Amino acid sequence: MPTNPPARPQRRTGVAAARRGVSLLETLFAAAALGLATVVVASTLGFVYARQHRERVQLACAELGNRLALMYLDDPSATLALPQLVAYDGLLMRWSLDESVVEVRENSTVSAARSRQSRNELSKRLLVYTITVWLSEESGGTQFPTPATPSHALTRLYDPISSQRNFDTVQRQLNRGQMSEWTREIIGTNRTTRSRAGTQASLNQGTQ
Repeated sequence: MPTNPPARPQRRTGVAAARRGVSLLETLFAAAALGLATVVVASTLGFVYARQHRERVQLACAELGNRLALMYLDDPSATLALPQLVAYDGLLMRWSLDESVVEVRENSTVSAARSRQSRNELSKRLLVYTITVWLSEESGGTQFPTPATPSHALTRLYDPISSQRNFDTVQRQLNRGQMSEWTREIIGTNRTTRSRAGTQASLNQGTQ
């Protein structure tokens, strides 16, 4: 009578036999990778926030500079009398102003078409002024503008004749007894240029 061969022992293939533990080295690598990812995310968020804050301050500087420019066209004396620190958008800003006479250089064709008198009048009459606004030290900026300080510079070229945009501006100057100053601005002779260095205002008298 034939007999069955003895059964071979079967290997255990269950889940418990196939599961492998995590080594200490792998745990350290995973913790280091998680920490590195956290640092990268935190640094990125910090950079985005700082950039957004700087752009918001620069926009505020540009808006304030534009308002100061409009005020200066209407009433230069009152604008220069403003305080050193100007509050805007919850921040304290400093500002400076510099004005100078424009030197007009015409080419030969234009120069030949103009009379010498009209050319000289135009050269003496045109002005250029630059208003710089920056974040003050009271709000985390600096006392003087630096490349690292949020700031904005606004430069405008203007003709005093066309810049008298309304009758109120002329009437205000006449009522203050500034007839001679207004005449110098129109004619362009012996005129006064103005400047403000962020801490003080000054008038520079000179023959142009």
